[in-house]
Amino acid sequence: MGLRDLIQLAAFLALLLASSGHLSEVASTVRKAQLQVIKEGQSTKWGRPFLPDTVYSD
Repeated sequence: MGLRDLIQLAAFLALLLASSGHLSEVASTVRKAQLQVIKEGQSTKWGRPFLPDTVYSD
């Protein structure tokens, strides 16, 4: 499935949800899921990312 197909699917689902009155519920659920992913990504167990020496100047 390409990016164009995903965009068309997302637009179709948004229109379907908006017409049925459930768009705000889905948006709220997606927002909660995004916050959970951000919170899980902030774990102190993660090490320092590997970046070129030009970014870090220790």
